[in-house]
Amino acid sequence: MSTKTMTCAHIACESIGTDKPELVVIEFLSPEICSPVHAREFGAQLDSLSRPDVPQNFVIDFTNVRSIGSTAFCEIADFVRGVRSRSVLSSRPHTAPRGVAHRSR
Repeated sequence: MSTKTMTCAHIACESIGTDKPELVVIEFLSPEICSPVHAREFGAQLDSLSRPDVPQNFVIDFTNVRSIGSTAFCEIADFVRGVRSRSVLSSRPHTAPRGVAHRSR
């Protein structure tokens, strides 16, 4: 198992997998993310993980968290919704849009 670590201001991320990582563990470095400013920074850091070169399976480890504000919680919910929607879109079979017929030769 190989690991690669990326450290941000509020979180540390570890990719887990052999040749191609399959999972990212997100660990909180900040025990409290209560202010809206810190929550937005935290949200931007989560959003930075939504890239094609990063696995789209995540585990969020709340072990080090003492307090999290509602804005930070909303940032987590937005991140989860974004990951889920990208996952659903990438798993759909590619079909022609409605009203567009395929031509066979």
